[in-house]
Amino acid sequence: MLRPEPANSRHTPIVFQRRWYLDRLETRGLLHRTPDPDDRRNRIVTLTDAGRTLLADCRRDIRAMETDLLNTLSAPHRTAFVHALTTLAASTREDTGERQ
Repeated sequence: MLRPEPANSRHTPIVFQRRWYLDRLETRGLLHRTPDPDDRRNRIVTLTDAGRTLLADCRRDIRAMETDLLNTLSAPHRTAFVHALTTLAASTREDTGERQ
């Protein structure tokens, strides 16, 4: 769900950029936006079937690229690299309060 930003917010350029991306994705039929029944200033963004298909395709392609990249490393280097990334991701989630 998108939240409205104050007009004088330091994030205003980000909001306009986000709207531009959402407009493009909606034009391509990948998502649709509906008013939030609890707060009409907000919009609920939902992926269409085409959007879900594209997302699944992108995730599949990213996994294939990750596998190709990791296969260039020796087993010990690959293990160390994955461990380092896992540790980094966990610390980032802790800093932002985000859940896995």
